[in-house]
Amino acid sequence: MYFLFTDETNRVANDEVKFFIYGGVIIPADSFPALHQRVSLARHQMGLLATEELKFETRSRTRRFNEAHPDAAARHALAKSRVLDACASLGVKFLACAVLHDIARSRGQEELVTWGMNVVIGGFDRFLTSEGDHGVCLIDNFPFPRGDRVIREKFQRGLTFRDRDDIALPRILSYGFTTSGASHASAVTDIVLGGFRFCVNGREDHPAVCDIFPRIHSLLWSRQYGTGRRILDYGLRLMPKVPAAVHRVEYTALRDKLNRMASRIQLGNS
Repeated sequence: MYFLFTDETNRVANDEVKFFIYGGVIIPADSFPALHQRVSLARHQMGLLATEELKFETRSRTRRFNEAHPDAAARHALAKSRVLDACASLGVKFLACAVLHDIARSRGQEELVTWGMNVVIGGFDRFLTSEGDHGVCLIDNFPFPRGDRVIREKFQRGLTFRDRDDIALPRILSYGFTTSGASHASAVTDIVLGGFRFCVNGREDHPAVCDIFPRIHSLLWSRQYGTGRRILDYGLRLMPKVPAAVHRVEYTALRDKLNRMASRIQLGNS
């Protein structure tokens, strides 16, 4: 049994944000208690109160925490690193969908978020099929009202399309909502997804990107082909799959960027 926790990030475009990203972490049920304990320990070592959240963004740190700890930034970075270490050692996998904001602007928030969610949930069902197992999907609260009808539709009909038949998702047994602070799994999702969007929409030569990308890259669900891993169309989906010519250059640039960063990982391991 597996749990998928999902969320979205970078819903609003600006000069530094080209892609909207929806993602989710896949947690094996038998690893869930150990992951919970590892995040609890990371929080304790960081010095967080029970009501203070552990997230990727530095602005998530409370004023109390920053004032109590002169080394607040270093503590926060170390806690995030420990969470990523826990994910790697406990078999956590990552799924992500990226959509160019120039395309996303033509869609409302509900359509955009639902589109990304469909891609990631569809990927989860494919993952479960490859594992011969079943799962439960927990979605962070939607940024629009009446999200209950969306998850009801996923359970009853599966993936829905305007111009073709529904695709059932028989291996996903249940859907529900969660929210930040309701479990340590939500913190894991925020840190992994936040780290990935920082790599996608940030400068590839940024020191933090150079540190984070290899760790996120290792979590992306992939299939082995010869001596290499194929991530595109498994752990990572770039949507639409065939962008219009006017947008193709941005998708090509992102693929090239990710390939360059992945090549550095391989060189570093050689």
